Amino acid sequence: MKLARTYYDSCTDEEAQSELGTLPLMALISQLGGWELLTNARFNSANYHWEALAGQLTTIGVDGIIKVFVHNSFQDRDTHILMFSPPKLFLEKKKFYRGAPSTNAFLAFYREYIRELFRLLGADVDDDASEIEYQVNDIIDLERRIANVS
Repeated sequence: MKLARTYYDSCTDEEAQSELGTLPLMALISQLGGWELLTNARFNSANYHWEALAGQLTTIGVDGIIKVFVHNSFQDRDTHILMFSPPKLFLEKKKFYRGAPSTNAFLAFYREYIRELFRLLGADVDDDASEIEYQVNDIIDLERRIANVS
């Protein structure tokens, strides 16, 4: 119970959150291998393996491309089976990904959200505008593909 209280207090301590700013998130991104668009990133595509990143994300409770979990067998409750399912989409419902990205209002708002996130995390939105646009489109395209196959 003491640990739960500590976590709760850290989530509600707005003064400490303001002081830390994006530091905890930037430290996590760095620990996971960095992101080349962000200031002081140390991303190295030669050493990047998505499988390793998926494993690291799982250890902190974040689903990767595929959600993997253990479930009771449907035939025998005493047996456990490994289950695979698609990840949770950011916009949650498949219908929000339908239609052309240029005319889909949900994707337009999501696009702005991602751009603002890049800006808040220190990406140079003016100097790296074309690279940011490429990454935003790539993120949305990946999620649309996942939505279409799930």
